[in-house]
Amino acid sequence: ENDELVILIANTGHWLKPKETQSKRQRVGINNVRERLAKIGASETALTHDSQHGWVRLTLRIPDLSAPKI
Repeated sequence: ENDELVILIANTGHWLKPKETQSKRQRVGINNVRERLAKIGASETALTHDSQHGWVRLTLRIPDLSAPKI
């Protein structure tokens, strides 16, 4: 899709928002993915999530690094 790999992960349930008392260490997984995407030139919207109708969806967009830049 538009010179990028799109991965959609879906599961039943609801998105758990981080608690204010939750430490940075407990959120390392999502932050690590965002940092790695930034290193390869992915936009800030490369990792998104939403929760609707009893489903949680996480979408990951990885740019095609071999595609010629125009």
